[in-house]
Amino acid sequence: MTTPSGFIFLGSTLLLAPDGAPRHPADLLATAATLPGALAVAPPASPTPAVLLPETSPLPAPGLVPVRPQTLVASASPDATAAFGALAVLRWRENHRYCGACRAPLDPHPTEPAYRCPACSRVYYPQLSPAVIVRVTRPDGAILLARHLRNPDRWSCIAGFLSPGETAADAARREVLEETGQAVTNLRHLGTAPWPFPASFMIALSADCPSPVPLRVQTTELLEAAWFPPDALPPLPPPGSLAHRLLHHLPL
Repeated sequence: MTTPSGFIFLGSTLLLAPDGAPRHPADLLATAATLPGALAVAPPASPTPAVLLPETSPLPAPGLVPVRPQTLVASASPDATAAFGALAVLRWRENHRYCGACRAPLDPHPTEPAYRCPACSRVYYPQLSPAVIVRVTRPDGAILLARHLRNPDRWSCIAGFLSPGETAADAARREVLEETGQAVTNLRHLGTAPWPFPASFMIALSADCPSPVPLRVQTTELLEAAWFPPDALPPLPPPGSLAHRLLHHLPL
């Protein structure tokens, strides 16, 4: 029988053991859960045990190293999916501690990946926000990329959240048009991936821009947008990320 283990997050960072392992034994998770402001989740409400500590918390043990959770993706760690799932539940739980109908504190559901109101029996499941990410190409093969205000050091594909009533293709067409002024056609579904920042589910598509027009950048979200030859791409998201795989035609 294996020792139960899980993840510890310090604000938006993941704590690694001194040997670089992202998982921690049950006794360390229990210690972390006793720190002021700690929030803990466990199966079945979460895919794996995990603890979220405030940014200002002390380390629950010496030698732990904070890293961005995306490090697991870049290193192709087998723990990436489990860590992302736990972080998504933690972030949802952080903002959903009480019943929206009667305001009673929510309890973990005994058998479902959910939380239940002990007063009115309503059941709440952690929610995902579906989003699209689109690789847009024009007839000469150039790829449309943009730099986002929140991540100015890297270029990536156009992306955005679905609105109620939209299909993934609808959202992709709308986002590309709103953010760059380009009309796209021939959308193809390529793959999906979880992205818990905060709780996204990314849907990857490709699209053609048969009649490019001068770029019209939506400056409330983007710093700039440009077309790049596929053999001369600018700095991109790290290997392992959905955007990196999408732009390099890797399996999704």
